[in-house]
Amino acid sequence: MIIHSVIPVEKIFEGYQAGGGVLQEVSVGGRMLLVEEIAPRQYQLVRLINGSLEDYLHPALQPGTRIPASWVESDP
Repeated sequence: MIIHSVIPVEKIFEGYQAGGGVLQEVSVGGRMLLVEEIAPRQYQLVRLINGSLEDYLHPALQPGTRIPASWVESDP
């Protein structure tokens, strides 16, 4: 990748390599979700790994959505 910019490369990619929270795969209602722990008992949906075609359009299953801790903690 080539970037032509007057902004220093360090500034452009600042925080890009920053590690996030712990990622977990969680099965919820027959769907496999990848969630990130953003704080104790707080999770954010990173990716819908599998589900029906309609699930990919469901607003509650979009990346970035906050996931209730009960969904994650109830998974065996």
